Amino acid sequence: MAEGIRQNKGNNVVRAAVVASKLICDILYLRKPTLYAISQLISFRNVHMLKPNILNLLNEQIALEDYSANLYLAMSSWCGHQKLSGSAKFLEAHSDDEHSHMRKLFTYVNETGAMARVGALAEPPCEFTSIKDVFEKTFEHEKFITSKINALVEACLAEKDYSTFNFLQWYVAEQHEEEHLFRSILDMMDIVGLDGRGLYLVDKEIGKKSQMA
Repeated sequence: MAEGIRQNKGNNVVRAAVVASKLICDILYLRKPTLYAISQLISFRNVHMLKPNILNLLNEQIALEDYSANLYLAMSSWCGHQKLSGSAKFLEAHSDDEHSHMRKLFTYVNETGAMARVGALAEPPCEFTSIKDVFEKTFEHEKFITSKINALVEACLAEKDYSTFNFLQWYVAEQHEEEHLFRSILDMMDIVGLDGRGLYLVDKEIGKKSQMA
């Protein structure tokens, strides 16, 4: 008899545990949609809304970064055609970098609840007079991009859009590095020269920079 009582108690404990487990699962299941809806509502209410002029400037910058990627790819093709493999490799890698810059902006705009736009792009130049002409144009282009980033930063301050201002600080630092990089390449060309073996050495050193990126 005592054995039967112990067995009944054991069964009751098991049944109680099963019921409790099911109850907990049911409660969690019922709460999940509610908590998810609340979290989504909070997320929606806290989303950073871009002002129209800031959105326009960001979309313009998206197009500029995309154009930069195409420009450097065209330059890479020219260098490859001239048997300047180091420069071709460097510029192709730089084209990839510029495309990642575009995607970073694209993602940011969409995360704010606005819509990023990919506009039509002009065809980049594909003919150059020399390797120095290529890198002089890259340097001038990077200075132009810097001016556009600075204008965007100033617009954010004027609109008190501190979230976008903070986001853009990565681009400010990146442009400093870009200008320094291309200036150093031009300086190397001036020091080493581009006649005979000089061109070979310069192209080789430029190729090494793509491995360091």
